[in-house]
Amino acid sequence: MAAAWVASRFPEPARGADDDGLGYVEMLKVGLREAADNRVVRHALIVVALLGGLDAFEEYFPLMALAWGVPAGLVPVAMVGIPLAGAAGAALGGFGSRLRTRTLGVLLGVAVVVLVLSGVLRTPAGLLAVAGFYGLYQLVLVVAEARLQDSIEGPARATVTSVAGIGIEVSALAVYGVWAMGEVFGVAGLVAFVALLLPRWLRQAPVAERLPR
Repeated sequence: MAAAWVASRFPEPARGADDDGLGYVEMLKVGLREAADNRVVRHALIVVALLGGLDAFEEYFPLMALAWGVPAGLVPVAMVGIPLAGAAGAALGGFGSRLRTRTLGVLLGVAVVVLVLSGVLRTPAGLLAVAGFYGLYQLVLVVAEARLQDSIEGPARATVTSVAGIGIEVSALAVYGVWAMGEVFGVAGLVAFVALLLPRWLRQAPVAERLPR
């Protein structure tokens, strides 16, 4: 209910005469065509799909806490710092938007190192490392999603975003697969792959967009 109230406060932009000129099918075709034909959009969409799919990892946090020695009754308490760290990382998205794409890749690489450290520790203290990983990951994810929106030039922004959403659901399956094979270390390997891909495929925001106003 609170989220619905906040959404209702968003300003409604003025609509032009041509805003509803495209039907749903036509808009879908335009969105898919832009994602397929525009290399910048296509690459950004793939990066966002891979990054967003990594969020499926959070479903294993309670299992990790339990396996690392946290009593079952205290698992919710022990985990509370992880979503808070994620919220803090997402809140720093504005700061992250001013960073170079290569720097974002380095931050995601640091998150990989922290995640590996948590898997080595395998103790309740390792959850602090997981929280650090999640905060850095959320920062990079917010920036990547914003840069995807910046790269879309056609009228089918919502459709391109929906294609990214489908990609996120598909890439989440990869998270389940690597967890089955290597648990934390398998997921860390997948994050490392995305960290290497990100600097090459995520569009660098123009300087004017990164300067504070």
